[in-house]
Amino acid sequence: MTNTAEDAFQAALRLDSAGDHAEAARCYALLVEDCEDARVFMAYGYCLQALSRWKASIPQFQRAIALKPAYCEGDTRLALATSLMNAGSKAKAIEQWRLAAAMAPEYPSYGAVQEAANAALAKHAGGGKRR
Repeated sequence: MTNTAEDAFQAALRLDSAGDHAEAARCYALLVEDCEDARVFMAYGYCLQALSRWKASIPQFQRAIALKPAYCEGDTRLALATSLMNAGSKAKAIEQWRLAAAMAPEYPSYGAVQEAANAALAKHAGGGKRR
């Protein structure tokens, strides 16, 4: 990412953190047009979730995983599952929770991803710890 794009990304993050999700979403939308940085897609997905734009957030999380699967994959899969569930795609959400539950704990969330995935599976799929 160029310095100019990184500056724009940081500005969007500041807007998002300040609660101006609509303006942040506009900034992220421009950034993802010509971007290969998983962080931007993840941040955009979370921003869209804050706006309850569940369907719109799904491709952002999917793109983040595709670009850099080892970068916070568990957290991103949990976010993707949340969006899928809220968009009415329960079976696809369960699939993402199962993938997250089966992952080895890693930085930065360590075992929190697996715990959250298993809790979601217990609630929505009739049981956790499915691998």
